[in-house]
Amino acid sequence: TESAADAEAREAEEAASQNAATIEASATATHDEKYDEALAHTSPGSLAEQYVKHLQAYDTALKANGDYYAASEKASVSVTDGVVAVDFPSGLSYEWSDFEFDGEGLVSTFSNPGGALDAVLWDGQPCSGHGGGATVERIWAYRSSTGILMAVLKVTANDNPVSVYSFNGTYAASDGIQYTSSMDGSEPSADIQPGSAGYVALVFPDAPFGGNVRLEVTNPITYDRAVVEVPIA
Repeated sequence: TESAADAEAREAEEAASQNAATIEASATATHDEKYDEALAHTSPGSLAEQYVKHLQAYDTALKANGDYYAASEKASVSVTDGVVAVDFPSGLSYEWSDFEFDGEGLVSTFSNPGGALDAVLWDGQPCSGHGGGATVERIWAYRSSTGILMAVLKVTANDNPVSVYSFNGTYAASDGIQYTSSMDGSEPSADIQPGSAGYVALVFPDAPFGGNVRLEVTNPITYDRAVVEVPIA
């Protein structure tokens, strides 16, 4: 007959094995850009779910703007003692650790090289700014495992068409420095017409989390310009 101590040890081992399988499945699906599959392994409403939804929103923006390209190299994902090691053929590598789970065994949060998710991931609460005949809504924002701050904005043209360019995006960060979005950003290739919306993806390498994003919005008819600001915190 199994003793109580042996039963407890067996259950703990089984739980650890299940957690490791969940971590690997979630991390692998995320790096394979299979976001719906990754979400199936994350706790609803959790930071881990928000993280996957940020990546999903970023890909959605790129696809809408015709800027999406499938990853040219596939990452290798492995799990050892609850730590995820991610290695790319190019030599890039990083780790995820400090995984936590909900009562159903789904991933609720973890840490990347920048810190815990609650320190590098916008909490998902709605926020928007207005100017130049447009509404600029913050969709997601996150500081990546490689230190890149990425923000996805949704720009809706209200009474007039608007044009926006990611390279006109700036970020007044928590370190007091103003960063300019790199050319790796993305925006609609045509003017956004009244009643329609488009996505803008901004990329700020090595920028800290916490600050305000500013996006220039232009009326292509009158050439009037306005700067709309939304916080990233």
